[in-house]
Amino acid sequence: MKKSLSGSCSLLLLIIILGVVLVYLFHESFVPRKALHSNDGPLGVQFCRPLALPQAFFGIWNDLNWLGAYNGAYSPNFSGMTYQLTGATGRVNFYAPISALVLGLSAWLFFRQIKCSSRVAILAALSAALNMNFFSNACWGLGSRGFALAAAFLALAAIEAGITIQPILTSILAGLAIGLSITEGGDNGAIFSVFIGAYAFWRTIVAAKSPAKGALVGVGKVIAMVAFAAILALPTIGIFMRTAVKGMVGINQTEQSKEQRWNFATQWSLPKIETLRVVIPGLFGYRMDTADGGNYWGRVGESPENPQALPRYSGAGEYAGVLVVLVAIWGLVEALRKKGQVFTDIERKLILFWAVMAIVAMLLGWGRHAPFYRLVYALPYFSTIRNPMKFFHAFHLCVMILFAYGLLGLNRRYLDVPDKSTSLFEQLKAWWAKAPAHERLWTWGCIAVLALSAVGWFGYVGSRAEVVKHLMATGFQDQEAATQIAKFSANEVFLYVVFLVASILVVTGIISGAFSGARAKWAAVMLGLILVVDLARANAPWIIYYDWHQKYDVAAAGKTIEERRSSNPVIALLNDKPMEHRVAMPPFQLSREFSLLQQVYHVEWLQHHFPYYGIQTIDIPQEPRVPEDKQAYREALSRNLARLWQLTNTRYIFGIAGNFVDSLNLQLDPVQKRFRQVTAFNLYQKQGTPYIGAETNGTGPFALIEFTGALPRARLYSNWEILPADTNVLARLADPAWDPTQSILLSDASAPKPAVTSSNAVAGEATITANPNPKLVEVRTKAEAPAMLLLNDKTDPEWRAFVDGKETPIYRANFLVRAVHVPAGQHTVTFRFDMKPTNFYIVAGCEAFGFILLGIVIWSAKRQNAKVAQAR
Repeated sequence: MKKSLSGSCSLLLLIIILGVVLVYLFHESFVPRKALHSNDGPLGVQFCRPLALPQAFFGIWNDLNWLGAYNGAYSPNFSGMTYQLTGATGRVNFYAPISALVLGLSAWLFFRQIKCSSRVAILAALSAALNMNFFSNACWGLGSRGFALAAAFLALAAIEAGITIQPILTSILAGLAIGLSITEGGDNGAIFSVFIGAYAFWRTIVAAKSPAKGALVGVGKVIAMVAFAAILALPTIGIFMRTAVKGMVGINQTEQSKEQRWNFATQWSLPKIETLRVVIPGLFGYRMDTADGGNYWGRVGESPENPQALPRYSGAGEYAGVLVVLVAIWGLVEALRKKGQVFTDIERKLILFWAVMAIVAMLLGWGRHAPFYRLVYALPYFSTIRNPMKFFHAFHLCVMILFAYGLLGLNRRYLDVPDKSTSLFEQLKAWWAKAPAHERLWTWGCIAVLALSAVGWFGYVGSRAEVVKHLMATGFQDQEAATQIAKFSANEVFLYVVFLVASILVVTGIISGAFSGARAKWAAVMLGLILVVDLARANAPWIIYYDWHQKYDVAAAGKTIEERRSSNPVIALLNDKPMEHRVAMPPFQLSREFSLLQQVYHVEWLQHHFPYYGIQTIDIPQEPRVPEDKQAYREALSRNLARLWQLTNTRYIFGIAGNFVDSLNLQLDPVQKRFRQVTAFNLYQKQGTPYIGAETNGTGPFALIEFTGALPRARLYSNWEILPADTNVLARLADPAWDPTQSILLSDASAPKPAVTSSNAVAGEATITANPNPKLVEVRTKAEAPAMLLLNDKTDPEWRAFVDGKETPIYRANFLVRAVHVPAGQHTVTFRFDMKPTNFYIVAGCEAFGFILLGIVIWSAKRQNAKVAQAR
């Protein structure tokens, strides 16, 4: 037998293999003007000012949507460091492959800790790095979930190392890794933490001589892990509480409201039948816009009340790999055998643990399609989680580990043994003649599964007409498209059968002993080829590129973002001094043709072009958790859109060309008639591209409309009212007798009273002279008497105001926005978002502390190994 690769050589080989595979898959990331489609992190968002680094490490104020909002801060974790080291296009193009690489390396470390050989650790790490669940999320813009799993693997590695060395320090390390996972994945990291904590407790028990003592020590380890995880994750938890819990609609729920929320909270559940996607990647398609019939047609994301109300999304790929599942099942079957099994008693107990955890995760991941999720839904705040499919992240973690144990068992029993002198065919023949009962039973079981799969494929192909009929009845009304989707799905089943055959042949060859000794490397090569080719071809549909210069109407390459102007004249007009106005789309249907403009607005402009060009709007692309103050504000003004647009500095509204302006003036502003059409325009398909453009003309069906009654972003008032009760403020905001151009409403009883009580439309001049970034606004004021400066941006505890460099209080005005009192004369008022850097330094400090502990643990391990070697 040849000596196994050293740890460093094994790691280097893994890096080379993963590097080659990822470069091949993402080779277009190196092509100029190409950008990877990222639904949850589009390129336009990466260019927007609120996310500019390194400032975003110390707080993010998003001034692009609504009246502004605190959006947390980047953390100096895997994602944050990746963002810092790459530009906007680099974030989009390389975030996914970097997360896959880090995930593979972290998984390799854990697999080495559970005593996997070099080849086993490499193969298992490849299965983790290319697992479709995390790969698809990364391509969707959520590489943080792969990073969260990477941190989870680091925690598991620390727990495993702590069985033999430095149990206290390794428990602290595990806790810090869990905290890191939470900073990356939020509630996804929290779900991982539950499984990791359970593993730490169980691992300590099975390793202890006394179960009672092991349980006691296990509880101590878990407490240490929870404590240090909480310290590192404290900033993330605080951000989550501020942005997703505190002051959000539906958080403080009664049992009745929980039941009412059930359908919404469980909309992203995995139907039981779609669990087949774990072994057949495209059975139900990929994304709703996948080419060549790969459109998703399953039920994830559909509205329970109205299945056709929203487009359905698969949410994520669930493919683990045929070979991965086959070997994982072999390991589990072997662990269940009572006699002659290849695993130690501890390994056997750990395999059973991960199998149970996989079942638990799968049952919860089914969400509303099974009764089990009801049990956890009843827990406090659990009803606010919208995505039960997140438990499938943990399911795939369990499958990866079971795959590693299966490989470990195959390697130990059949590969890492003396050479067989016979040929491959002779060895197979000799083995079958003397094969033990359990090996014969396994082989016949594989043949039965293969036969059933082949029969299933033939039957599925034969029922294509029924599948097409079903598709046409559930949203795919075009028969040609439905036929193509059915054909794509059947082809995915065929590919499953092909890779099942290949996997069974290689695994059977290994079990027969045909690859023992020196031939073991060829077994590893064949397993690796099947694994990589299968997962790579299955993951490929998630990788979609586009020409971002065409998509974002970039006039010329090489110019700065400030110098670029859109070839789309509508976007160009809105891009002119965007700080001075906001934009809105009317919340009602005007015509079937107008719905096309609404779709372009919400899908393309709002999510891509507006962030790219810094255009501010009161609309938000997605808002699963609505702030209570925003809902109360909009409900108070729901019957007076003109007042809403006036108060929110919304100067531009989209509508229909022609008489629509007259209708707006008649219905919303009959006295002053402040709506006017700026330009008519038309939408068109850009030649040779899939993108929609806009062209202004005199006869276009759509119109950009200006509302001249919108309040300016900054304005001085000599008169204001103090109404501490929010209900009184909301009622006054909607009162037609109140004129927002004459006075403002303050909610702070401590605010100074106005010097005069008479209305005064012009109290002085207020000009925004600087806005270098969303966290700093400078206003020059000139007033003959003391006045109140209104800035129509949302207030927040982190904002501070200074008049000529001297700090002054910020008062809550008109229920939501900011106001400061300024003396007579000329003054400079500065608003600064002054979030303390404490959160950044907590995470960075914990990570530095973790590196120190890691150094101590590595030194202790080397010292212990040296003592063992010396004793020998």
